Amino acid sequence: MTSETTTAGAPKSGSRLYAHYVLFVLLLANVLSIADRSIMGLLLEPIKNDLHASDTSMSLLTGLSFVLFYSLFGIPIARWSDRGNRRGILAAGVAVWSVMTSICGVASNFTLMAIARAGVGIGEATCTPTSISLIADYYSRQMRARMIAIFNMALPLSAILVTPLIGLVADNYGWRMAFIVLGIPGVIVALLVFFTVREPVRGASDEAHVVAANAKLEPATLKGAVKAMTASKPFMLILIGTAITGMGAATLGAWGPAIMMRAYHMSATEIGATYAPLSAISGVLGGIAGPLVISWVVQKRKSERWVILLPAWVSVLTIPAGVIFAFAPNFAWFGFGAFLGVATGAFRTAPYLALSLELVSANYRGMAAAATLIATSVVGQALGPLGVGIISDFFAPTVGPVMALRYGLAFAPITLALGVIPFFMALKYFDKDGLKAEYRP
Repeated sequence: MTSETTTAGAPKSGSRLYAHYVLFVLLLANVLSIADRSIMGLLLEPIKNDLHASDTSMSLLTGLSFVLFYSLFGIPIARWSDRGNRRGILAAGVAVWSVMTSICGVASNFTLMAIARAGVGIGEATCTPTSISLIADYYSRQMRARMIAIFNMALPLSAILVTPLIGLVADNYGWRMAFIVLGIPGVIVALLVFFTVREPVRGASDEAHVVAANAKLEPATLKGAVKAMTASKPFMLILIGTAITGMGAATLGAWGPAIMMRAYHMSATEIGATYAPLSAISGVLGGIAGPLVISWVVQKRKSERWVILLPAWVSVLTIPAGVIFAFAPNFAWFGFGAFLGVATGAFRTAPYLALSLELVSANYRGMAAAATLIATSVVGQALGPLGVGIISDFFAPTVGPVMALRYGLAFAPITLALGVIPFFMALKYFDKDGLKAEYRP
């Protein structure tokens, strides 16, 4: 007889291997998504010189042109993923952002580059909502945080596998060829997604009582999603905290290679060979440690409150990391700041995203994941790098380009300090058994 805690529709033992294969394909797509998104940061300096642009203009190119369209299309695509075939949506998205990445390489002026980056944003808006929703249906609640952590390994894997190659191509054949080459593998991954990933039943791996509750839910609507998310106070606090801390993280990621070129006189190849692996190792360690350490502490303390509390405390360490990153006197200190910042950021990402999926009903998971990424993108990737660029341009005439950029990067630890506050505020909605009953969806 099946109990209430029995998983309903979970993958049988024979399908577990296939679930891992699906996760691998989703990871490949995410690796390319991260690479296509972050290539602008790596090649910012040569692009700026070639297009004769200012720091403010480049911050618009690296942030707003991508983020604006990523955000505008993110919610309707997420709603589509909550109602339609997620496999097909993701395959189309991978193809679109890969082609547009290659088009960036042939853009003859700033305007065309901005249009191509907008296309990349539209395509990449499909990745997270479809992938997270698929992972939730292929894996049980107990496994989701770990599987999402593996999915989020795209950031360090991209740094290890892709960034060094892109640096070599850019230094030897120019930044335009780097964009063209990077777009090619995405077409192959799009075909893999479309022809080899099966669309699972929604809620297939939820617990029986959750499945029973979800069976009574109405089809996903935008109005219903907004209502469900805004009605959950803990979800909104985690969303706000993630968005504000994302602002600090995005400024470091977008301008890190630029400060390395200006302050430490490093080439794209040298950055790919040093900074990228450093970020990758710290991202892997932080990403793996997050779910494992939190699970261990929860069991040791016999309290689910640590699911929200421990990542909040670890996030505090990102603040001094941002200060070191901005004002490091040499590359060794810079590397230490980068290592600590990436590791502490990765530590909380998967646990908080997995937790967010539990704070809304199953028919709104795609939109919840999209809302988290869009908030991070709009506030983080658009406003964060833009703020750095404006500050840098303001101080450059008096203190020079290097120190001006350092002043701009000081924007990051300030936002990180503000961003951790909502995480601690969300703690009151949890007790030792997890989310309090009155706040459950």
